[in-house]
Amino acid sequence: MALASPKNTFVRIGIYRSSSIGDVVLATACLNLLRQLDISHHVTWIGKNPSLDLIHQAYPSIQPIDVSNHEKSSDLTDKLGDLDFMIDLQKSLKSKLLCQNFKRKYRKPYYTCNKRQFERSMTIIKSRMLGRTRSLPESIMKTSVHQFEGMVYPLKKGLEQHFMNEPLLSLNKVKARPQLPWPEKYKLEFQKKSLHEHWLCVAPGASWETKRVPHEILANVITEAQKLLSLKNKQEVELGLIFLGSKDDSPYAQKLVDSLGATTQVFNYTGQLSLWETAKVLIGQKCIICSDSALGHIAESVGTPSVVLFGPTAESFGFAPHLPLSKAFSSKLGCRPCSKHGKSTCRFLDKLCFTGLPVKQISEYIVHLLTLKSGNRATLVEPPLNAKGEF
Repeated sequence: MALASPKNTFVRIGIYRSSSIGDVVLATACLNLLRQLDISHHVTWIGKNPSLDLIHQAYPSIQPIDVSNHEKSSDLTDKLGDLDFMIDLQKSLKSKLLCQNFKRKYRKPYYTCNKRQFERSMTIIKSRMLGRTRSLPESIMKTSVHQFEGMVYPLKKGLEQHFMNEPLLSLNKVKARPQLPWPEKYKLEFQKKSLHEHWLCVAPGASWETKRVPHEILANVITEAQKLLSLKNKQEVELGLIFLGSKDDSPYAQKLVDSLGATTQVFNYTGQLSLWETAKVLIGQKCIICSDSALGHIAESVGTPSVVLFGPTAESFGFAPHLPLSKAFSSKLGCRPCSKHGKSTCRFLDKLCFTGLPVKQISEYIVHLLTLKSGNRATLVEPPLNAKGEF
């Protein structure tokens, strides 16, 4: 239900978030906030493809501006004169320069998010210094503040200042979360000719090779899940698999299929779908298993629980799943996290952060999600937006 908002007002907002794909999806929490407040508004999203294309397809009413098409910040600034304020969720050199030019040229404000860079850097330094001489503190294996909450904060500040004479009621009480609109289910072959009651979505990719869960781990989890599913049903049950990801993930997905040696039905859509098509495939699915990657965030944005396996990164950085039924799994290895984005090569050369994951616990939780009645999931996510992506 929308909350009370100022009457007879209109606001034009610029959002700068160009990468990564996962962060762009998390930034949709800002759109979710506007929807709940029911404010008359227009949003200009400054970014770059493929994530910009996802935002534009999901929200056709948003004006997209591709930063890749503007070599000079001044050229881009000329397109922003009608905005009331901007929020910088990127905090890069280019985004800072653009916001400063915007403020100087139009005498309008901009607001930035706190990416908690210092806290993240200190966490990495400690893990580098102490390494495996310690067990990872519980605080690092939890998320106290999700990244998307930090993205929503500057938008709230901007709205407070813009509507200073007509204050928004309960603005700080609004619980915004990342959300893509939910159109009608996107029918692919596995949905039209389903031979299985249980389907598991698998996203084997990650932005960096070092963040990928080794295929042996995923194979063990899937094999164990199928055994547990059969035991629970007291008969042989086949688990259908749906692989999602980019073209770069295709060989990895095929390697996983080969290692499973399964006779179950497999649909490998890696490299075949756009981000928006992938999001539509995930609508209504029981769960997805993935690395700390964008597809986990995309799944949650359409209400699908994510089972996220963390390796070189840490939950405390704010990227852990947030839906009630989603769950993160990781090891207590003291050398975690070894870098901000998980792209550093393992200095111990054993990837123990992945090989030490609790396979049976992960499999048990997947089976729990696969067999959960739909009625128990219905109240755990917000109602969808309409098919046009309107607020």
